[in-house]
Amino acid sequence: MSSKTIVKFPIRRKLLLLICLPVVFVYGTVTVIRTVMELKTATANTYQYLTESTAHHARTCEVVLLSSSKAAHGLAGYIAIRKPDSPEQITDYIRQVLKENPSIVGSAVAYEPDVFPNQAKYFSPYMYRSDTAVAGEKTETFLYKDLAKEYPYHEWEWYAVPAKTQKPCWSEPYYDEGGGDVLMCTYSVPMFIDGKLIGVATIDIALDDLRDILKEIASDGGDYLLCSQTGKIIVALTHPEWEVQESIESISDKFNAPTIRAAGKRMILGESGHYFTKSKITGKHIFGAYVPLKSIGWSLLKRIHESDVFLPIYQRLTVSIFTLGSGLVVIVAVILIASKKITDPLTRLLLVTRELSQGNLNVEVTGITSNDETGELARGFGVMLGHLRASIDESVRSETAKKAADSANSAKSQFLAQMSHEIRTPLNGVIGLSDLMLETVLSPKQFEYTQLINDAGKSLLFLINDILDFSKIEAGKLEIDNEKFELLATAESVLGILASRAQDRNLELNLFFNRNVPRIVKGDAGRIRQILLNLTGNAVKFTEKGGVRIEIVTESFTEDGIIVRFNVHDTGIGIPPQRINRLFKAFSQVDASTSRTYGGTGLGLAISMKLAHLMNGEIGVESIEGKGSTFWFTVPFKIEKTVVECLKNDSAICPNTQGCPYAVEGLCDALVYKEVKGKYNIAGRKVLIIDDNNSQKTALKSQLEDWGVNCTLCDSGAEAIHLIVNQRKNYEIILADGTLADVSGISFAKQLAELLSERHIKIPQMIFLRSISDELDLSFLPADGSESISKPVCTSALFDALMNRFYAADMRIQQDSGVIDPKALESQEALQKRRGLKQIKHRETAAIRSPAARLGTTHILVVEDNKINQIVAKNLLQESGYTCDLATNGIEACEAVRKKNYDVVLMDCQMPEMDGFEATDLIRKWEFEQNKKHIPIIALTANATKEDVQRCYDCGMDAYCSKPIDPVALIRQIDLWRSKDKKEE
Repeated sequence: MSSKTIVKFPIRRKLLLLICLPVVFVYGTVTVIRTVMELKTATANTYQYLTESTAHHARTCEVVLLSSSKAAHGLAGYIAIRKPDSPEQITDYIRQVLKENPSIVGSAVAYEPDVFPNQAKYFSPYMYRSDTAVAGEKTETFLYKDLAKEYPYHEWEWYAVPAKTQKPCWSEPYYDEGGGDVLMCTYSVPMFIDGKLIGVATIDIALDDLRDILKEIASDGGDYLLCSQTGKIIVALTHPEWEVQESIESISDKFNAPTIRAAGKRMILGESGHYFTKSKITGKHIFGAYVPLKSIGWSLLKRIHESDVFLPIYQRLTVSIFTLGSGLVVIVAVILIASKKITDPLTRLLLVTRELSQGNLNVEVTGITSNDETGELARGFGVMLGHLRASIDESVRSETAKKAADSANSAKSQFLAQMSHEIRTPLNGVIGLSDLMLETVLSPKQFEYTQLINDAGKSLLFLINDILDFSKIEAGKLEIDNEKFELLATAESVLGILASRAQDRNLELNLFFNRNVPRIVKGDAGRIRQILLNLTGNAVKFTEKGGVRIEIVTESFTEDGIIVRFNVHDTGIGIPPQRINRLFKAFSQVDASTSRTYGGTGLGLAISMKLAHLMNGEIGVESIEGKGSTFWFTVPFKIEKTVVECLKNDSAICPNTQGCPYAVEGLCDALVYKEVKGKYNIAGRKVLIIDDNNSQKTALKSQLEDWGVNCTLCDSGAEAIHLIVNQRKNYEIILADGTLADVSGISFAKQLAELLSERHIKIPQMIFLRSISDELDLSFLPADGSESISKPVCTSALFDALMNRFYAADMRIQQDSGVIDPKALESQEALQKRRGLKQIKHRETAAIRSPAARLGTTHILVVEDNKINQIVAKNLLQESGYTCDLATNGIEACEAVRKKNYDVVLMDCQMPEMDGFEATDLIRKWEFEQNKKHIPIIALTANATKEDVQRCYDCGMDAYCSKPIDPVALIRQIDLWRSKDKKEE
């Protein structure tokens, strides 16, 4: 076949293909999707039905057993209160129990040996239900001296277990061989008089009633198994031979059913759940669900066959396929009849189209005069030709308009760049000086305030960048960084920035960081904090009462990483459903009146949406008007496969310590600190959390349990005093909110201290949660017995406070003995250790800025006109081991380079008299003319646009660093160019 050969298909065949194939595809796809959805829905409904019905029947069984177990408590209470002194009194009471409880087979009372030292007292033997016992005839009793030989009941489980644990106990089910092979179990209750154990009261409960109940409820089509707390089968309706003889584990081994084996293990642990497996007996697939009888420790399992669930769906699928086939036959017939009327007008339109493709715009559509769709198509074609001719003239005018728009955009970009530079210059001083202050010796309060200044300055920097970001996003020039950072620290910095604003509005602000989210990830920390700060700031702004909660959870796992979801919940005014679509539009708000009430331009959410999409994530909102909103966004992160496995297994122990780059002494450094090992291990310690804010209380409990701490929760000071004083619960640390519903934290502490002092009980260590501006007077407590941390609570501050309190006594002993100098505890090193977890970049900074390797080896010229920025740069360089000189403009820089040899020049770009670009150009010309060595010049400027960076390289600079100064990036650049010079030498 030659290249010019054209293969033609009849129009009718094309119509058949164009119509029949899409119909088949669409109908088939819809049918398959609907069937799959119905199968999923049926499966979900089956699991829900199984779980709910099983739970209902489990409660029924539990009520039957508990109603019988009350008799044992009544017998124990009777002896504790009445203190009967004759076997006849106890025997009469037991007889009354047998009369009132038909399901009780028998009962007995046994005493501790040391209750009656002379061993002349009595033991009430087991009284079995019989006409003689119930009729009131006397039963035999035994003296201890005779009983110990014939019936050593103290060694029997029904007595030994409750006597040891001093708690009620259910026995395993068994058949009473001496009582007619009745299926029964024993319930034992310890007896106390004046707080002392004197013996055990026990009853035997017949389980026939449970079998009858399960037979009755099995009429709904299900099969039931009742299992004990060890997995032994108590009642099996379809397999009575399993009762007492088999367990869940043994039948799963017998039928090789790993799914049932796994379910059995969860049942023994007292958990609920469901499964889907194939029966080895019938060959059918079976749904199953199991629910614990919590107060007893047993479990109830219900099973149903798959055919009972899916048969109606399969029937509907068969009908759908038949309907599809019939419909196709009808469609083919209709197309064959109608195609003749359609093809002729289409052929004429085809000829007109060919003329147009050859550039003939004067062609007209003729010969088609019908009023049907084909006629409308022909007339529309004619109108289109008229528009096409007019568009040629319009394109000339639009080209002129486009040039004007480009000129306006260029002017806007230039203005934004200039404004950004003017604001960045003083901001560099704020951030730089606060960084320097954080490295000096500060009190905890000074450190906290300085850290907030630093975070606020960085936040302001991000907000300033919003203006440039929006312009870059519109132009498609915004780039996303991909560096390692600590996700938890990034989120906590948002809390620190917004803490005072939330406090002013009397709002609770807290963070929940799920344990299966990695601590270290690779991405753009600044953009994530920018979105999170925007969403959380809006939540605080639009919330009048209640609080704001940030949640960071793992949404799903991917092949090479995870997708993390950030939720910001608030209890604010909410958003009307019809106005939600306005949220993420630039310069738009839900209601114009909100700009007067709450302020804002509506630009932040639009940028947040763009940033989320640039990071391949999503963003959205869920809201109920008048109740609050939840703004969320997702970000995918690529992490090591070994870390993914740790996250999936919810384990901090690294399974591959040699292959994983994050493994440190067996623990995974990429995860949130879940375990604390070594000398200062806090796992197993007891902490009482007192807080009436459920959100904050839950977040605190979750974090403490990740460290292995045992937590008890209560809502008020009165409840806490009841636990500590009245119930004599022992806690090593009390973690109390400064403002409780019934009393302030300080008042509670004073009241507790007075009560414990009266009882000569040591006061537990105390940690108070306070607002950032509050000062708490803790002088009434021991000097090393308390401290306070500010809200919102950060992980590092909480960890430090716990370590300080748990080991306060050890620290005091070492101070008293002279091992530790108290003044040394306030040194910079000690303070840094107590400040806890820092971002990974802080560790990198500490390593890179080590001055030992650089002392006296590198001399730097800093060209900067701003006095504050000079101080920041000079201190940073000197603390990193460099020596440096200062020049205030380009003229001084040129003179300094001619007079002295410098290893590196840090050059500002905008300066008076001579800017950095001109100075760099003159230095390069001087080097060429005088045959001087090339001096590395690094731009250190607030100009942040892509064009500014390129201009630096064009004028002869070797590298670029933006302001505010990033110490790690700057020192890396200096060392990089210094190492290049040494190689050339």
